[in-house]
Order: sequence, then structure tokens, then C-alpha cells
Amino acid sequence: MLVEIKDLYTTAFWGKRIRLIYSPYIAGAYNVIYGDGELYRQYLRDLVNRYGKVWGCIENEKDIAIRLGTFKRLIKSLKRDGYLKEKEKWKGEGLYGGLTADKDLNIIDGHHRIAVLYVLGQKVVELKITDIQTTD
Repeated sequence: MLVEIKDLYTTAFWGKRIRLIYSPYIAGAYNVIYGDGELYRQYLRDLVNRYGKVWGCIENEKDIAIRLGTFKRLIKSLKRDGYLKEKEKWKGEGLYGGLTADKDLNIIDGHHRIAVLYVLGQKVVELKITDIQTTD
């Protein structure tokens, strides 16, 4: 299903449902694409300080540096190859992955990819809509 990015939501912050375009995902993507990535690094530090372990794998400065490097590679891939929506066209190059949302357009998978695409100027993405509901 084709969806305008401005119409997508996330429940990943503050226990609230907010539009993705107003979330830290967008600020982080913008900072890494057009800045030095320090804002994104500090955002990850803040999460680690608050929760101890983030996304099941980030818990110290080394992990933060690895995550920032991974995010930079994601951005480079999207800039170079765009987003490959159809797995059949994927030849091991570029980025392929399902972008998934629930029926209320809450993103389940693909927050960072969608944020990067938005900051790079893309207005519409193709999503798989699932029956799984997100919760606050």
C-alpha cells in the first residue's frame, strides 16, 4: 500500500502516538545526513542512561559508535541505490526490507529507513499493512 510519509505515526516515544515527521527519528536522520551525527549520538547516550540497554544491543559508547556507523551505512545505501520495494529485484545490493505498519498507520518496522527517505525528499513509501496492533 502506498502511503504518504506525513500520514505515518510512531508510538516509540513518550508513550504517545505521534506523527513520525515530528519524532526524534527525523531529527536524528537529518543530523547524520547533513551534520556530524553528534545529536544522534547524544540521543543514543540519553536512551542508554535512561534505560540501560536500548534495542537489545546498545549499552555503552562502543555500541553507540557501532550503531552510528550502521546508520551512516544505511543512509549511504539509500542515497546510492534508493529503496528497493520488490524483493525480486534485489540482487544483494542496496537496501531491501519490508516497511510495516498496522491498520492505523503506526509503524511497526522501518522507522529509521522511512525517516532517512523523508529527509532525502521522498514523500511516499510502500508499506505492508498488518493486523498486528501496536501498543503504547
